[in-house]
Amino acid sequence: MAPTRSALWAASLFVLSTGITALPGDPAGYTAGHEEPHPAYDDHPGKPHPLSPAHLPIPYLGCYIHTDEPYALPLHHAESPVLTPAKCHAHCQNHGTTYSGVSHGNKCSCSNHPPTTKPAPEHECSLPCSGDPNTACGGKNRIHVWGAPLPVREQVGPYKYQGCFTDSRDTKSLTGKVTRDAEMTLEKCASECKEYAFFGTEYGTQCFCGTELEVYARRKPQYECAQRCGGDPNEICGDADRLSVYSKGEMSPIKNPEVVGGFKLKGCWSDSVAERSLEGKVLRDGEMTVELCAKFCKGSKYMGLEFGSQCFCGDHLGGHAVGKDECSYLCEGNKKEVCGGSARLSLYEVEKEEKKCGEGNYGKREECEGEY
Repeated sequence: MAPTRSALWAASLFVLSTGITALPGDPAGYTAGHEEPHPAYDDHPGKPHPLSPAHLPIPYLGCYIHTDEPYALPLHHAESPVLTPAKCHAHCQNHGTTYSGVSHGNKCSCSNHPPTTKPAPEHECSLPCSGDPNTACGGKNRIHVWGAPLPVREQVGPYKYQGCFTDSRDTKSLTGKVTRDAEMTLEKCASECKEYAFFGTEYGTQCFCGTELEVYARRKPQYECAQRCGGDPNEICGDADRLSVYSKGEMSPIKNPEVVGGFKLKGCWSDSVAERSLEGKVLRDGEMTVELCAKFCKGSKYMGLEFGSQCFCGDHLGGHAVGKDECSYLCEGNKKEVCGGSARLSLYEVEKEEKKCGEGNYGKREECEGEY
């Protein structure tokens, strides 16, 4: 029985003391990193014409410079005494990468991006493969490269593809709901974000929602979004610090009421589990709305909504004001309202009564607005 994909994956992750991975099917006792490369044919007079690269079911890109710094393909390095380009390609596929390359006759490297180094003359990639002496496997500091980016999924339900954009831990490009799933697909992310105008996938397993794409998001070349989705290797789910972004048509405007239940909107406010900005009553409800929180906090000076489903009350306020775009989680009970964010409160304060000038108030400037 052929080994399962999971078995191949486990075997391919077996890293030896040299720090280089051995490939599945290598002879027992083989130690990666201690085998000298085969001599190059064109280094020895009288040898046959340099060997040709293998034909694989993906495009051949050519011969490239491949040194320790930089590598043409920087990921999942492996060695094998029976290496072939097809075996290297399978190794890279098992690791979810779209580019594979062979070098030094017995070494395999992978990447999600095209080669990062300059092309080299084809005759410099002429070392026979350790697993097939009739086929070339790169050369000394030279690598044969195959691969092509996965095709982009242009539409997922009502969402259309917008491109590859930057993202980072400190400046999120989509600031709504977040989901992490080892089996992530574009369909799963679209479903998680169905109440939002935007969704984006990142690093193969992460899904971000948003009501808008933040202004500091920068478009990048498509090849920088090349990570396969954890739940579907035929789809692209962003990359490291890169979002595959989708959006749908115009949605109903999302806006919180300025005044509700005697409370007036103050803005977006910081919060933390370790030090709450509001330390009174707490309500967690999967049908949370601004109106529900106002009713729950009646009698308190402040109310705040957080994480889409949480309501906090209090008479004393900690924390500090933050940018309004940091509050972008839609309320679980009303998707046209915002209920804070992660460690962020949509904050309301009891509406202050206006003191009007009238009999007995003349001459008191501080109590008479608009009379002077």
